[in-house]
Amino acid sequence: MKAFFSEEQLLHSPRQFMRLGRISAPTDLPSRAESLQHALAARGIKV
Repeated sequence: MKAFFSEEQLLHSPRQFMRLGRISAPTDLPSRAESLQHALAARGIKV
């Protein structure tokens, strides 16, 4: 599997987003990107 990452992704920190027509709390936060990086590294997948 090829995985790509840019440090700029850590700058994406929305305050809210629309889901099914309603304002919701964001789940796509910098901490999520970091967690995904750690999970990939634990499986030996280079990013």
